[in-house]
Amino acid sequence: MENLIDLISDSIKEWLHIYKYEVSTKLIKITLLLIFCSGVIPLGVKIIRNILLWIETRRAQVDLFPLIEKIVVKEARQNYILTKFQNISPGDEHEPSYAYASTAKENMMSFFLKRAFIDDSEAHRYYLLLADSGMGKSTFLINLFIRYQRRFFKKYKILLVPLGNPQADNEWQKIDSNQQKNTLLFLDAFDEDPKAGLDYEERLQDILRQTRGFRAIVLTSRTQFFPSEKEEPHRTGVYRYSLNHDTSHYFKKMYLSPFDDKDVKMYLRKKYPSWNIFNWIKRRQAKKLVKLSPNLIVRPMLLILIQINNVVFFKYGKQVSEMTLPSSANSPSTIT
Repeated sequence: MENLIDLISDSIKEWLHIYKYEVSTKLIKITLLLIFCSGVIPLGVKIIRNILLWIETRRAQVDLFPLIEKIVVKEARQNYILTKFQNISPGDEHEPSYAYASTAKENMMSFFLKRAFIDDSEAHRYYLLLADSGMGKSTFLINLFIRYQRRFFKKYKILLVPLGNPQADNEWQKIDSNQQKNTLLFLDAFDEDPKAGLDYEERLQDILRQTRGFRAIVLTSRTQFFPSEKEEPHRTGVYRYSLNHDTSHYFKKMYLSPFDDKDVKMYLRKKYPSWNIFNWIKRRQAKKLVKLSPNLIVRPMLLILIQINNVVFFKYGKQVSEMTLPSSANSPSTIT
């Protein structure tokens, strides 16, 4: 290595001398070392980070299988962008991206890891995560599961159950009542629960009765599953001791925020990293597609489709835009 640096520095010094520039060999060597370190160290950090990411993903695949397929865990981890939430439904806006104009948003991962799951009080035990299709509800729960498992000192265990599974009840019934108070229960996709499709109010009360012993419940659902915002679950009906007259737990409703411009750019940087020169054109093409349909791409599921049908989208960009965008300027976009 030292001989290589000497050889390069001597060659550079000779080249500079031709153009009548005199620079010390020591300065050239220091510059070469800085250039080398600036490239090698970030590469080493990236390799270590990717190894740790692979280990975490593999461990989660084992822990969540067979309730969640391994490929689903892998896809949820790939190019994940931190989820944000807001207290006002993005559905109140004509287009999802408009929700960013006046709505306060918060990092959902930080909320649960740094506040909700370390709070020993009984005040907040029930969380309802609502969003349209393709907004990343399941992806968030999988990443939250993995991020919490990363901790060296974990206060609670986690059970993640997809409610679309007809045998979902059996999964939480396996947990001993003494262990439930030390377990966080993640219930994904209430709208896919077969019993909820028949009578969602009765099914929800049945679930809450069965799971009232768990430390905290995080429930996800499509916003459109409920007839109206007023009919979205609010009171749980689960008793809690209180000095005032209100003795029931309530859901903390959290609406997943659509992607903003920064989220979209960050996703494209992750998908098409700059260190690979072959990605430069792809990223530029992806940005063009985003400009074609800005109010559709704020949905993570549609943004991911860029990587799947990249060539088709850009070859027939105009036709794709016509198919995915509403035919009338006054009609809202609907994605199921």
